Amino acid sequence: MKKLSALFIAAIIAMTQSSCDSDDVYHSFYHYRNECSTDIRLTSYRYRNGELLEDPDYTFVIPCGETHTLRFDTEGNGSYPYPFMWTSPTGADYVRVTNGIKQFINTRHSFTGEDKLFREESYEILKTAPKDRTRTYQYVFTDKDFDGAELVDPVLCTSSDGPATPKSCN
Repeated sequence: MKKLSALFIAAIIAMTQSSCDSDDVYHSFYHYRNECSTDIRLTSYRYRNGELLEDPDYTFVIPCGETHTLRFDTEGNGSYPYPFMWTSPTGADYVRVTNGIKQFINTRHSFTGEDKLFREESYEILKTAPKDRTRTYQYVFTDKDFDGAELVDPVLCTSSDGPATPKSCN
């Protein structure tokens, strides 16, 4: 009887340990490369208790020529996480990108505005490691991203010397 009990306990422990090491965890790395002529800032917002608040988890500055990486993990859905985890309750609802002069806003709610930063197909896939369930994506910001964008503060960014520059807006 003791051998049967010990065998039963060992089987339960083995099952518990194998279920804790989930095979359904997928990892995505999103590289945001800044090839603009100025530093850029991404500010993320999400709804909490009916209010749209800044989310420090996805808010960052990318200096000129540098890259910032975000990592997202999902468990149990059998697919790689989307940018800014927009399908998750903890994901971003809006992302504002500014170069100090101009800004544009992307939203996961594609019916209300531009959503390219929330769409997986807007990113280049750099590497996929199916065995590790890991994928690496990249989005490259250029000055063209700000063509047609709105001024951050039209009064502040007006310059009598000609076009505004980041220095004249700070």
